[in-house]
Amino acid sequence: MTSSVLLLAFLASTPPSQAAPEISTSGWCSPVFVNVSGKVTVNCIGVDPGALKQLNVELGRRKLELSAKIREADEWTKRYKQLEAALAEQGNQDELSRQAEEYLHAGELDKAEAVLKQAIESGEKNVDYIAANQYRLALVEQLKFLPLEALPHFEKAYQYRPENTEYGQSYADELLEQGKFDKAEEVYKATLESARRLPQADSTNQRKVVRALHNLALLYQETQRTAEAEQSYIEVFNICHSAADGADVCPDIVAMLNNLAGLYSETLRYKDAENIYDSVLDLSRELVKTDPQFRAGMAETLINLGTIYRETQRYKEAETSYREGLDIYQELAKATPQKYDEEVIGALINLAGLYSDTGRSQDAENSFQAALQIERPLIIKNPGAYLAELGLTLNDLGALYETTRRPKDAEAALKEALAIRRQLANDAPSAYQADLAITLQNYGSLCSDFGRMKEAEDSYTEALSIFRRLAGGKPATHQADLASTLLGLAYLYANANRSEDAQAASQEALTIYRNLAEKNPGVYLPSVAAVLQKIGNLYKDNEKRTDAEKAFNESLTIYRQLAEKNPSAFLGDLAGILNDMGGFYLDIDQLQDAERFYSETVDICRRLVESDPSQFEFHLASALTNLAVVHMQLGNNAQASPESLEAVQINRKLWKAEPDSAGDDLARSLIVAGNTTTDHSASCQFAREAANVAQSEVVGKLAAKQVASCPP
Repeated sequence: MTSSVLLLAFLASTPPSQAAPEISTSGWCSPVFVNVSGKVTVNCIGVDPGALKQLNVELGRRKLELSAKIREADEWTKRYKQLEAALAEQGNQDELSRQAEEYLHAGELDKAEAVLKQAIESGEKNVDYIAANQYRLALVEQLKFLPLEALPHFEKAYQYRPENTEYGQSYADELLEQGKFDKAEEVYKATLESARRLPQADSTNQRKVVRALHNLALLYQETQRTAEAEQSYIEVFNICHSAADGADVCPDIVAMLNNLAGLYSETLRYKDAENIYDSVLDLSRELVKTDPQFRAGMAETLINLGTIYRETQRYKEAETSYREGLDIYQELAKATPQKYDEEVIGALINLAGLYSDTGRSQDAENSFQAALQIERPLIIKNPGAYLAELGLTLNDLGALYETTRRPKDAEAALKEALAIRRQLANDAPSAYQADLAITLQNYGSLCSDFGRMKEAEDSYTEALSIFRRLAGGKPATHQADLASTLLGLAYLYANANRSEDAQAASQEALTIYRNLAEKNPGVYLPSVAAVLQKIGNLYKDNEKRTDAEKAFNESLTIYRQLAEKNPSAFLGDLAGILNDMGGFYLDIDQLQDAERFYSETVDICRRLVESDPSQFEFHLASALTNLAVVHMQLGNNAQASPESLEAVQINRKLWKAEPDSAGDDLARSLIVAGNTTTDHSASCQFAREAANVAQSEVVGKLAAKQVASCPP
């Protein structure tokens, strides 16, 4: 039975009026503004005042954004309750445990630690007692935010009693958190076998099996062993579906399903991801009718579903889904802004990304600016909670300004983003260094575009250094980032005529992506194709024709395979490589080959325009202009003229909507149209219009040259 069928069966067995699977609502903790200055503390249900005060002190030192602070507080509270329950149970028989519990409630964790160590020393040869106190001592270290100190105590508890599934799970969880994947897997598997040996008629024991399987799935997912991750998830769903009380055995089923949907999305299995999100959304809509608390979870699912639509180029559906999610978050934020403002910001950034993808740059800017209008006042009140969100918005806005040729605005946004992300990376390197490197890449690209090669190289080199360091610690997570940076550096070197450096950087990037694709082709094969396409262009620019053709052909082969399996995701990429190959053959005067590739590009773009004109009309116009140039050089103006006129018609419409970014494209199509017509007066009209709209110096000179041949 497939995972999607299992999900539907499980949801069908859980009527909304009965105990429903948990959808992300509020956790143990929530933010509280303690005074008019906007300082935020957290309040956690069931935590004694003394302990809560100590928690807020520790969270204040960690300089986390608000959502991360709430997540940390929720995890802390779960451990607090685990330790409290364990000490209370033992305290009925043991004075030292009773003392440790009192210190826990007072937030005096150092004293609780000292008492537990004393208990271990007095435990003599009572293995169960020593193991239990080692486990409790580990929880104390976690409550003190000292995970490295917690790990050896978890290890000792597990060594004393390896059959205790709680000890095994907690030990493996900490190993996973610290990146010790091999040992974590070994302990998870042993713990899973211990849980399987327990009587499975008891739902408590079934929960232990489910927890171990889910954690194994997360480990496999993080280490990119997607087939094993999927298999673990499917076994979880089998247990949940067959359990007498699935909601009791699998209270976090929706979180698990969302994790699996994320796995499918990461591996480009968008339809499978969509099926899961659709099912969860249907359940959410039913639950919301009787309980509004599920609205936040429903909004989260809508945003996730919107991203699937965006990735599969179903842009109208993506916008509808994003907007519904945003509307829900905005309504929730009216009542509880400190809790939902961050979700509103995230939804606006997703919407802005969609608009940017589809060439609606003004709508994208408006969404980014709406996010900034929320963030900037919050930063004044509480910079620690929202600084990371502001850095993300400015980074993405700067990238938008770069693509729409607004260099001054781009530089201002990216410089502010850099300053923020440097500050965050200095305060919390493990959390924010990757973000800093991403902005450095964007700033390097901007500097490269405008000929500031020294600044560009410095930015790319710093980003590369960060990602090399991060890839050394977590290769599965950061190898792709390293390859992306190398590719940007390769283009910089190519523009600076440093062809050997460009080739070395691009080949290293390709090697990384090939290695990643061997282990996980579903995720990284598209990246191999993209790098080969870029390498082909590098070789073309350096007149290494044989190497360029070889790289282009391999890229084309991969994209054809991908587009055949998943046309909605890869037809656009296929059109891109075909267009580049048409340009390659045009440059070397193989006009028949150029015509063949450009013609196929036009055919694909026409299909894409039918599904989404706003995204693909620009590409169709560009392909028509290119094909008209080829036909003109072949002496076939009868074909070239209508092609160029169609391109002009499309580009005029695009220029009216986006005059700041579409001028050169319109001018280029006008120049070609002027060269293909036999009407000299019309040719001069095209030339003058091209001169008026041209933006770059190169295109402006071409238009001026054509105008010069016209009567005044």
